Amino acid sequence: MMSTSTVRQPARNGFTVMQRTNLCVLLRQIYREHGSWIGVARALRMRRATIEAFYYDETPGNLALARAIATATKLDLDTALDGRFVITDKGVKAIGGAR
Repeated sequence: MMSTSTVRQPARNGFTVMQRTNLCVLLRQIYREHGSWIGVARALRMRRATIEAFYYDETPGNLALARAIATATKLDLDTALDGRFVITDKGVKAIGGAR
């Protein structure tokens, strides 16, 4: 059986590969805004080691981290997980069917 990169595959914690990728894109944007992982940790109100481990694919992450990322970027959780956003010069903006 052949698989492609567009096929959603379940991850270890229930996030699909696409959901995890979308969260990492948002984390990268938060990192750009704050300049360091310490700034990201303060923005998300989570431990830096937890955030870095998720970003570098050492741990599967959890729903609390996903909610914190969505809140920090001012998106709904569903919008952040589904990738219905665009990154602009001014930050992150929801697109499409976002609420």
